Amino acid sequence: MRIMNVQVGCAAGGIRLGKGSHTLVKGCVVHTIGGRGIEAGIGTDSQVMNCKFGAINALIVSDSVGESWDEGAIQAAIVMGSRGLCRNAPGIQATNVYCSYGLSSNQQGY
Repeated sequence: MRIMNVQVGCAAGGIRLGKGSHTLVKGCVVHTIGGRGIEAGIGTDSQVMNCKFGAINALIVSDSVGESWDEGAIQAAIVMGSRGLCRNAPGIQATNVYCSYGLSSNQQGY
């Protein structure tokens, strides 16, 4: 399943496809989410702003921006060319990080 080029803003969860390897979120903007922003196997070319919990949670995240308050902005096995900003947890939580930037006001960036 894939979701491409949509904009979502709501009080609960954003785009939640599950972290299966056959799910893709590409070119999407998610904002003002009370829960989690994007959950997918692959998240690419997307932005999640003003999210309560983890902004982007995927197996692979590339060329994306995630901003959240808690639980780490970007959580993935592989993060490439992305930026994660989080207030109360690491900006990026990943096994492998390439050409990316993680920032947190209370913890380490990644």
